[in-house]
Amino acid sequence: KGYGDRVFGLNNTVTKEQAIAIAYRLAGREEDAQVAAEEYYNEEGQASPINPIRYWSDGYLILAANEGLISDEDLEDAFGTGTQRQTGEFFYRDAEAERQEIAYWMAKALMLEPIYDQQKIFNSYIDWQEADPQKIPYIEAILQANIMNGDGSGRFSPRGPLTREQVAQIIKNAEDYILPILEFSK
Repeated sequence: KGYGDRVFGLNNTVTKEQAIAIAYRLAGREEDAQVAAEEYYNEEGQASPINPIRYWSDGYLILAANEGLISDEDLEDAFGTGTQRQTGEFFYRDAEAERQEIAYWMAKALMLEPIYDQQKIFNSYIDWQEADPQKIPYIEAILQANIMNGDGSGRFSPRGPLTREQVAQIIKNAEDYILPILEFSK
């Protein structure tokens, strides 16, 4: 989906909230996200979200927290109800999503099995040690499924961003996994 007014923003980087929404949309979970947002705001006793501009992604973030893609603290940060953590980390929903986060979120949403043994593809990148160790088995699964790859210079750039154009290519690469989930055939 674009920004409206026929603007897709090919060269814009993907934010954390956009990446999570994309991962869930690929898995056919748009309705689940909408229901999650409605239930959250009903439980909180609010008829509408605090920030209506952000409402489009609230359900996706709630699903992500409920299903372990992000932590409860990340959700609190995203909704502006959290406080700075001791580690200094803070989850900004409109910050650039890292390549390793996108790989992790997509692998989880597409229900790819993490690959724990040897990680031979991911370990071939010269910067593999820069990745979050907990995300490596999911990155390996994404790589072995040929959904993502490196940057062409021997690097995966786990902490680097992706543009909307690059994510569109990743979605195209994942169609063999997406279509059956959505009950489509090609």
